[in-house]
Amino acid sequence: MYIADLDEGRGEDTSASTSSTVPNLPAAHLIKQDGDLTSKIGDLTTTRNSTGPHRGLRTFWSRYQSGGVMCYQGRNDSDPNWVQVSDYIQHKPPWPWQMILVETQCDDKHFYVISFQNHDTQAVQEDFPPGYVFVRHSGFHTQREALELCQSDPEGRLRVIPPNAFADEKILIDIKGRETGYLLSYQSLDVLSAEQHWNRLAEVDKEAMHVLASFFYDLDTTGVDQIQLDTGNHALEHPTAHQRRWRPRDAVHKLPIGWHAWVRYEDGQVIYLHQESLTVHVRHPVNHFCTEGLLDDWELRWKKMGSEWRVFFANHSDRSCSWNYPPGFLFVAGKGFVPEFEAQRLQAEGHLVCGGPRAGYIRCVRKEGAWQITWDGL
Repeated sequence: MYIADLDEGRGEDTSASTSSTVPNLPAAHLIKQDGDLTSKIGDLTTTRNSTGPHRGLRTFWSRYQSGGVMCYQGRNDSDPNWVQVSDYIQHKPPWPWQMILVETQCDDKHFYVISFQNHDTQAVQEDFPPGYVFVRHSGFHTQREALELCQSDPEGRLRVIPPNAFADEKILIDIKGRETGYLLSYQSLDVLSAEQHWNRLAEVDKEAMHVLASFFYDLDTTGVDQIQLDTGNHALEHPTAHQRRWRPRDAVHKLPIGWHAWVRYEDGQVIYLHQESLTVHVRHPVNHFCTEGLLDDWELRWKKMGSEWRVFFANHSDRSCSWNYPPGFLFVAGKGFVPEFEAQRLQAEGHLVCGGPRAGYIRCVRKEGAWQITWDGL
């Protein structure tokens, strides 16, 4: 039985049973896949006039340019209120972009999350308008304007804040009639939400995830991945403890320029980020596989079942999940997934082959105070 749509990263983790039932796929964290970066908030009046607001919106737009923004109490609010933010954001992108704020809670803290209404497309997007960056103590500017502005500030107060770093800045805003909170981007909200979820997991389970990631992806799981990317525009680019940069074993699978990938410790999924479009995908952009070494439609995953962790395989083509290897493939320690005939040759040379067609499912169990990978039967 296929439980979730893997291509969209949706699923529900409802089972903690130790039975051999095919697992439900865990719900995704951080993932907005294949360009799904837009959403609707409330009922904003829009127009497709790209040269400026039509007559019915001119009063509205004048108020907006004077420092007011629409503030929504959650994503489903259809009756927003005007609030003044000119003390915190003096400059905003021009028409057709309209900045809005959405109130939310995370980790017992109150936040005002920035979104943008595009009056040309009638959509609300979570990312900053193309070509615009946020400068602390000023607001939104083009990249060239921001560079000149920051260089002209001898005190260093003016600096560009990447979208995934707002939480670190702790920009406190006090809006009359509203709860005091911090200004945040959606990318930073994703970072906070993922870190909050990770911090709630038991340390013993984190150890198991590290063992699995190290074994199947040959990752160094010690500490936080400190490799910084150039833009800092996406939550995935923020060094965190719950994921690790993925690099292919085979040079022919090297990612093209502008692409990066991570392994999520919680479920073993590899996720691919295209930096320019800020879209996240579950397949390699060139070779189209989900998991290196397997056929395109097959993906390695793992899940906690009772007191142990179990490896399973998801098949995108027929929407099924299985405890068993994809037909014709095996995993060789240090080599990755290879065709079965190649695994037999490597085994004869002394390499460790993980399980086989007649072995039980692959699992990570705790014995004598340490996690071990085993495949000793059901």
